Amino acid sequence: MKDIQPVVHVKDNVVFANSKDVAEFFGKQHTHVVRDIDDLISKSGDLGEGLFLRTTFTRPTGFGVREYPAYDMTKDGFTVLVMGYTGQKAMQFKLRYIERLTRFYPRVTPNGRTVKGRST
Repeated sequence: MKDIQPVVHVKDNVVFANSKDVAEFFGKQHTHVVRDIDDLISKSGDLGEGLFLRTTFTRPTGFGVREYPAYDMTKDGFTVLVMGYTGQKAMQFKLRYIERLTRFYPRVTPNGRTVKGRST
């Protein structure tokens, strides 16, 4: 499976994705991505604290510059957001995520042995 990733940035030694880059990568309107993140924040309570950082960006208009909302998100914030998306890129991300988890997390067999890897 081809490894797919949206644009990520490093700020203060933390890797994050910006909602504008996520929107572009998944072919969504940025306003919809912001709406989805706002919804996740309202539903997650304390569990979602620190996953999303509200920020802004500016865009020129006919009368000057206008400020728009955006979000920076951690890897976990990105994962929570994208797990709710559909489409080919979202499905590829989900399958890659599962594949990597399966590779690194052990599983317990019926006889009690712990092994790594996918069950067959």
